[in-house]
Amino acid sequence: MIHLERPRVTVGFIPLIDCAPVLFAEVLGLYERHGLDVDLRREVSWSNIRDKVALGLLDAAHM
Repeated sequence: MIHLERPRVTVGFIPLIDCAPVLFAEVLGLYERHGLDVDLRREVSWSNIRDKVALGLLDAAHM
């Protein structure tokens, strides 16, 4: 297991078909298996995700 400085990760996504890997990783328990506490956040627009990543409100995003 990799040691992370920040095990809690907030990931934003737009509910489109290509976000499936991000969502299925949660369903399959892959985040937990790798020691990550992932908080998935559904966002309403690409610009919303861009701004939240820039401001540090999201750690990562499906873009």
